[in-house]
Amino acid sequence: MARNEGIVIPAKRAHSAWSWTAALLLSALLPASAAALTQPTLVHIGDPVPPGTTLTYQITLTDITPAAPPPPTCFNPPAECVETPVTCSNPQPSCVGDSMSGFICQDAANNGANCGTGMPASPDVSLCIPRSAGTCHGGNNNGLPCHADDGALTTDCPGTTFLCKRAFNEDDYCGTGNPPTPDTDFCLDNATGVCDAGPNYGMPCTAPHRQPTPDCPPAVAPAPPTSITVVLPIPTGTTFVDADNGGMSDGVNITWTVPPLGACGVFPNPPCPVLTTHLTVSPLFPVDTFIQNQATATDGDGTVQSNVDSVKVGTFAGSRLTLRYPVRPLHDSDLYLTRFTLLPGQSIDPANEAFHFQVSNLARGTFVDFSLPAGAMQSNGGTAFLYRASPPGLTRVAITQLAPSNYSLGVRAKKLNQVDPGNDFNVTVTLTLGDDILTQNLVLRPLRHNRRFSAVKP
Repeated sequence: MARNEGIVIPAKRAHSAWSWTAALLLSALLPASAAALTQPTLVHIGDPVPPGTTLTYQITLTDITPAAPPPPTCFNPPAECVETPVTCSNPQPSCVGDSMSGFICQDAANNGANCGTGMPASPDVSLCIPRSAGTCHGGNNNGLPCHADDGALTTDCPGTTFLCKRAFNEDDYCGTGNPPTPDTDFCLDNATGVCDAGPNYGMPCTAPHRQPTPDCPPAVAPAPPTSITVVLPIPTGTTFVDADNGGMSDGVNITWTVPPLGACGVFPNPPCPVLTTHLTVSPLFPVDTFIQNQATATDGDGTVQSNVDSVKVGTFAGSRLTLRYPVRPLHDSDLYLTRFTLLPGQSIDPANEAFHFQVSNLARGTFVDFSLPAGAMQSNGGTAFLYRASPPGLTRVAITQLAPSNYSLGVRAKKLNQVDPGNDFNVTVTLTLGDDILTQNLVLRPLRHNRRFSAVKP
């Protein structure tokens, strides 16, 4: 295919690239503006909390403002020479011109004929006679007649051709040689593009593709963030004691006013602020019930709720007792896991005090009984204390301090030959830590034909 096989594009189409680019951008949705909001996270310190003791809440605030969008750029992709199927060039007639110089037919069988009517003249396209056929735009039948709509594929126009795309001379032929190969040098870059965002979205800009330019200024900066109001209800059955960071109580809610947040919590940003309050749980609060609470944070962009926090009222929480009695003799085992909170005036020193663990009921009396002398548990130098031994008997006791007066406990024993609970599944677990005694009532569930007994309490 020789160079002269390309069809000359009329002047009115040579400037179509900017319109094509603008249409492409304007077909997309404008990015939504990002709202600045504050996320509160509510936790309690120590679980469970006995009646008559202090319930501590902490609220962590996190800035969840979405990342700022990138600055606007100029959408102005370079022209390309692209191999495309040959189409039929057969535009509908048009009547072009103006009332001063007159109107003439274009893309018609009577090209150049007068199509103006009246005084002053106005266009009348019905005076322009449609062509009986179009012409193939490149390929083996370049310039030959074709019978199809403008831009349509047809068997009248076989083969492919090379056309300029995203170019000032859009759809000009850009092949060279025989057989032809694409040559982008024949395609002229658009002098202007359009802004892809910001207040000048879709307006012309003169800059390389995807580059910022003063033609495309950023959106108006959002209003500065406002202070944050954090509210935590005071649960029924509790009484406000104090709150840090200026928190105030009206007897119903605790309210803090916090300055606006910046990014926080991820290095190298500073830690996010933590708000702390203390409440007294009524001595008459029902044991083995739960206190639920939820905080809210409100800034200039709206209100965000925290997670729902739930804390158990009582001495023990998250308990599990499992007694196994396999058919194989001397292979009975025990497992006890729990969290407990000391009552006011109680304190323990696991590394220097004796430890005693018992399980009993009315039918059998005490049927699980293990003791450790003072000094048997070793400290890791911090808040964890551990005893380990080989079976038979007590193999592991682990006590870890989780918060002031709040601990987790794990007790394990293996290769035992112990009495089963009998027909009384209401059992009492007794923990003796130094001179402090804690008791817990559990109900066993018999499983595997009384080869296993299990109790779980939240």
